[in-house]
Amino acid sequence: MKIYVISLPDSPRRDKIKKQLNNRNITYEFVDAIDKNTIANDDTSNIYDSMACYKRHNRDLVTGEIACFMSHIKAWKIISENNDTAIILEDDAILTDNFNFLSDILSNKIIVNTDVILLGQSKKRPTDEKKHFFHNPIYNKTKHGHISIGQTFKLWTSGMVGYYLTSDGAKKLITSNSTIKCVSDDWDYHAGNGVLIKEARPYVVWEDFENTPSNIESERSEATKHRNKIISLLLPPVRFIRAIYRNIVAQILSCKKQA
Repeated sequence: MKIYVISLPDSPRRDKIKKQLNNRNITYEFVDAIDKNTIANDDTSNIYDSMACYKRHNRDLVTGEIACFMSHIKAWKIISENNDTAIILEDDAILTDNFNFLSDILSNKIIVNTDVILLGQSKKRPTDEKKHFFHNPIYNKTKHGHISIGQTFKLWTSGMVGYYLTSDGAKKLITSNSTIKCVSDDWDYHAGNGVLIKEARPYVVWEDFENTPSNIESERSEATKHRNKIISLLLPPVRFIRAIYRNIVAQILSCKKQA
């Protein structure tokens, strides 16, 4: 199993991720990311469906998001052509002490019955890990040492900071995204197109979003700045009730699996 790191060739982030991987004696390859500036004035209508994106997200994608998606498709094609499994990292990933353990386990071809395993999520702090897992428990999980891999109740745009991908999964993603119709990390969209997705707990990758400015976040913030304040006030209690329900269901499913 290989590890691919998506990074712009001249990005200062490249040295940071290299240091992390080298310190862990991990073999990896860089996949040169698509620079948004090189496609800013190009006609992207042959690869990007503006109407479909607006229908799904109520907005167009910004140039940085299109470039990001194209970069991941580039990595998917490599995995598909090599007919192998791989871990894909973005260059702002922070690797935890669990990363080597999980990558070794996955290299041994364990049966995970999935196309994708999300290894972490974007815009999440390690200090909020317990809170996040409470709101988003996994079920039908299998344990591999101290790491569990299972299904989630809800998939959403949760970033692409790190994920495991099989060659079959890469082929499915390439086929269903011959034209870009959503943001790259819309895992719910990918699942709707037959891609089987699970998550690893605890996370083995975190995004260094506080110390590493995103190449597309300023563009995206401008595109999504209009939010309903009333909905924002109502969401926390609704999410808390939903989290309790999900944890109860997850516990019931776990008991049934063990029976």
